Amino acid sequence: MSDSKKTLFTTTVSTDSDRGPVFRGYSVIDLFEKGYRMEDLAFLILVGRLPSWEEARIAKAIMMMVVDNGPCVSGALNSIVAARAAVPISSALCAGLVTIGPRFGGASTAAAELFDKAVNQGIAPQDYSQFVLAETGDKRIPGFGHPKFNLDNPDQRVRFLSKLAHELLGKTAVISFAMQVEEILTTKKSNLILNIDGMIGATLLDIGVPEHVIDAFFIWPRALGFLGHICDQHGEKLLRLDPDMVNFQLEEVRESPER
Repeated sequence: MSDSKKTLFTTTVSTDSDRGPVFRGYSVIDLFEKGYRMEDLAFLILVGRLPSWEEARIAKAIMMMVVDNGPCVSGALNSIVAARAAVPISSALCAGLVTIGPRFGGASTAAAELFDKAVNQGIAPQDYSQFVLAETGDKRIPGFGHPKFNLDNPDQRVRFLSKLAHELLGKTAVISFAMQVEEILTTKKSNLILNIDGMIGATLLDIGVPEHVIDAFFIWPRALGFLGHICDQHGEKLLRLDPDMVNFQLEEVRESPER
């Protein structure tokens, strides 16, 4: 029997050594001593290579932009409810993380997959809506639209990341395509702007991040935001909804029939 058949699985991420943890072949102590930062380490672990200075700056900006946006979103709220039930920090964090998906924080990958196909196939921006419909069977376009922001009140995070990427990278094929699609969609409705999920997907594609890794650049920093809310709620009493916050549509109380 060969050695390969004796192993349970293969890893290329990390191991331990006399110099401490080693990530993708680099000693973490050596990386620290040579000035690498957490964004470099995150990129190395998630993507498998050290980023250029420009790529690291973009990754850092993305992760800082998505750390948190208040206690009202589903993930933060779940973490707060769990924390006030006095469960361990790890359990409260998990309660928030499980809400990340297509409707909260997880649209970046869906948007990136469609952007990548469209750009590679030479789809024109004006044909993108029909392309998405043919690919997904859904009229909704991942990465576009926002209940709060619109052309007159843009999401400053999106504008900032677009400007930063153009300054640092010069050529941004996917971002440019996404912005052209936005111009077309917003002629129909002003809130069909490129949202932060779409911008993250486009930007990470432009710096060579694989599609299946993209959501990790939201999940890892957002976990920090959840932890902030969890620590903020330490010692607070159990959280219970006020009945006035629920629309009860129930039958009137009635006598149970005999069995």
